[in-house]
Amino acid sequence: MWPRAAFLLATVLAEQRYDNPERKPCLAEITHDGVAHPISVDPDANDDLARDAIAEWASVTFPGADVQHIAEAGVAATRSCRTYSHPANWDLMVDARSFAASRCPYEIPVGKEGNPPWKVQFGVEASDARRDALADAFAAVLPHALFVSQCGETALEAGQKCLAGLLRDDLLMRQKSCDNNRWHFVHVAKSAGTTMAHALAHSNAPEVFPPRLQVMSVTMYSLPRFVRVVFVARDPLQRLTSAARYWRDGDGYRASRITTNTGLCYDNLRAHASVDEAFVKAPFALSTTCLNFTREDTVETNPFLPIQRWINRTKFLAQPKRIVGLCYDRLQSDWEAFAIKNLRAASVAPLKNLNPSPRHPSPEDLAGASKLVAFHLSEFPASEYALAYPGDRAIFERVCDSLELL
Repeated sequence: MWPRAAFLLATVLAEQRYDNPERKPCLAEITHDGVAHPISVDPDANDDLARDAIAEWASVTFPGADVQHIAEAGVAATRSCRTYSHPANWDLMVDARSFAASRCPYEIPVGKEGNPPWKVQFGVEASDARRDALADAFAAVLPHALFVSQCGETALEAGQKCLAGLLRDDLLMRQKSCDNNRWHFVHVAKSAGTTMAHALAHSNAPEVFPPRLQVMSVTMYSLPRFVRVVFVARDPLQRLTSAARYWRDGDGYRASRITTNTGLCYDNLRAHASVDEAFVKAPFALSTTCLNFTREDTVETNPFLPIQRWINRTKFLAQPKRIVGLCYDRLQSDWEAFAIKNLRAASVAPLKNLNPSPRHPSPEDLAGASKLVAFHLSEFPASEYALAYPGDRAIFERVCDSLELL
């Protein structure tokens, strides 16, 4: 630990607009032993890149210090300044309301009245683990007198542990307040994501109650446990066919080279005249490439991943009022019912781009996909795809087998 350090996260000095073409670095200060040390972070860095950069700087500047604590707090201090890269069609997918309250400010009065408070900002969508880690890091660098006054503890370790617990509770309450019980759309790959992104961004929901549109990298597992989630449930066989056609004929080439298996998947699909032919003639090759996942496969890079990489099936089944699925096969009517009931939308416009793609599978396509899946389940029963497939079907059937709308 770093027992006598005075670690001050200054208010971020550089607040640039999102559309500024000449972005300046995000700046903050760290004061150690009475000496202020400026830090500079790339304004386009995500949390992981910023954390690595700050940790590397701290390891050189403060040898022997707990660089991970420094990095975690530095990430929070610069988050309000940094922005992240977005898809090329982001203007279609969101409007400014989607960013409302996306940062959650938090401050603690320290010392005598009139002193500037200690401040951090963290993401409203930060996971429980990330939020708790921030509280622990914050407690570890606050002045000794603060945890003595708050916890009555004089021992450093006990006082920091006590204060961390208080901060965890405070940050959780603050995050809930920032979230304001909004709905979060979790974008499952190959499940009408672009269509729903446009609909959610233009839902006519009141300004005080807009939904939160999440990019594909955000899942139920990366969101805090208290949020309300909506997603589109699609037949796993439809998703498989659509993903294969996207990979073979659409925009999959660049992404397919991210891992060895996805590159081979692309090659195997392209070796046949069509996806339908590949499903029938190359089930083993597709099973060992397209449906064989590696550590490099993420929800951002591989549309073949199971639905449960995005959706927690156990929570979905147990919390039907907080986790709602819209049925892909009746998306217009489900969306209308959801928007009016849960988003308080005054009106609901027809969905755009609803199944216009030639990649949308026909009944004949689904028959070929069914044979491929049956082969994979039989030959590779221990694979992630095989183990997840029954749960994926259960999610789809739970949503779409109901004859009632939401």
